[in-house]
Amino acid sequence: MAIKFKLVKCNNLGQDKKLYPYKYHAREVYSETVLFDELIHEIAEAGTPSNQVKAVLDRMSHLMRKHMSEGRIVQFDDFGNFRYCIGSPGFASEEDFDITQIRPPRLVFSPGKTLRKSIQKTTFKSQKLYEMEINALEQS
Repeated sequence: MAIKFKLVKCNNLGQDKKLYPYKYHAREVYSETVLFDELIHEIAEAGTPSNQVKAVLDRMSHLMRKHMSEGRIVQFDDFGNFRYCIGSPGFASEEDFDITQIRPPRLVFSPGKTLRKSIQKTTFKSQKLYEMEINALEQS
């Protein structure tokens, strides 16, 4: 299945903004959210009771927060790695630095080998074309 996208008109912030005040950028179009319970049931279809799947995923979530807050990278085999990333504004000297200027951590995911291969094989489909196909199906 292809990832759906739409074109969005945005202010051009580049050096050529006088020549092109606006530029069009591709943005993903999400069709829906896969809920946690749905994932649990899909995993349970492989033969593990859903209450056990939920217990494992709940524990994973707890352990991820614990380890990442200790500055560790959490690896999920070929799925990928999760880690926190922090930043701050720049300061002229170490003495000028103030710990309160550190921004809240962001969660960074780095895909593993399996997902990287999947990303390379991804195809795209214009949302306009997708809407035209749906309209044609609804009319028939």
